[in-house]
Amino acid sequence: MKNRKPTKYAGIFSYESKGMKLYGLKFSHKGTQVQKQGYTSLATARQARAEISTAIETGEYFKKEYTLDEYFEIYANLKVKSGKWNKTTEKTLKQIYKMIDDDLKKKKLEDISRQDIQMFNIKLGEKYRSKTISAVLGLLSSTLEHAYQNEVLSRNRAKGIEPVKSSKPKFSKELSLEDFNIIKKYIHDHYDIMVQVAFMLLSYGLRRGELLAIRKSVITFKDNVTKIHIDKSRTRLYPDGKCTKTGKERDIFITSDDTELLKKAIKFSKEYYMANKNISYTENAWLLVEQNGEPFYIEKMNTIFIDVKKKTGINITPHILRHFFATQAQSSNINPRLIANFLGHTNVSMTDHYSHPTDEGGILVMEKVNQKIN
Repeated sequence: MKNRKPTKYAGIFSYESKGMKLYGLKFSHKGTQVQKQGYTSLATARQARAEISTAIETGEYFKKEYTLDEYFEIYANLKVKSGKWNKTTEKTLKQIYKMIDDDLKKKKLEDISRQDIQMFNIKLGEKYRSKTISAVLGLLSSTLEHAYQNEVLSRNRAKGIEPVKSSKPKFSKELSLEDFNIIKKYIHDHYDIMVQVAFMLLSYGLRRGELLAIRKSVITFKDNVTKIHIDKSRTRLYPDGKCTKTGKERDIFITSDDTELLKKAIKFSKEYYMANKNISYTENAWLLVEQNGEPFYIEKMNTIFIDVKKKTGINITPHILRHFFATQAQSSNINPRLIANFLGHTNVSMTDHYSHPTDEGGILVMEKVNQKIN
């Protein structure tokens, strides 16, 4: 810019463009180089310089040369600081971010082309299922959109790209009794008490979110069985819990043997909470927690089951366990309405609509299925 003239203020210069006098910035602060122009007044330029200097000092200044890796770290930190992501959401989304290609992560934001993203989208379709593809592409797009909104990126090149259909063959939801017992033994031998209890409870047909929302306050020990009141679900969108998928609450029952395992988990859960100075234990605390007192992140059991599948060769997910429980119940000639009540289903034939959930019915389902699998 040939007609640039310094002002009496360090790092601020004036210049002319199309007959207008404008102001720009060129200075270095704390090792960060800043160049900007287009300010219509000296006062505006001075204010911008002061704000940028402050932003650099607080780590909130956006430069132009970020790689995707660098910018995602900033994006995630800002989301956490603003309260839009809690620790569980942060952990879940960072797990999803790991699925992005390393080559893409190392590229500078402005160098990521639309073709790069489309090719990555195709790769996702070859490796993952539809829900995962949507989650990964959605996180990439939201990160780039944030960069665009903060003038770090000229445009969000992921915008408008639809997730491809997964080309992976669908796994069977069928799980044999033999395979169930192999997985049960593998988890018992290789994972801690919390994962063992999570597997055990999923094998009673719980949905993943319902499992993660269990607290000590919803567990009742009575006689030879234990009742667990299912009233909430923890999901990606609602990591602090909301109503169940159907909006209805229900009770499930577990055997005396499984009760002993559950009691051990409650003991360890309390110890993990108490060991963490930032978290106090209450009856409404989540049952399933890590050793630092933090609750299981939403994808925890899915991640565990991926490892189990690699080691055993048996396909397993929370939903497959739910399907397994339903299959065992149906093959035990139990009234379909009783099974539906236990699983929290709503789509049962209207001929059974006069039946209502009872403790006796729930215990019957539990006992019949337990006889089948033990």
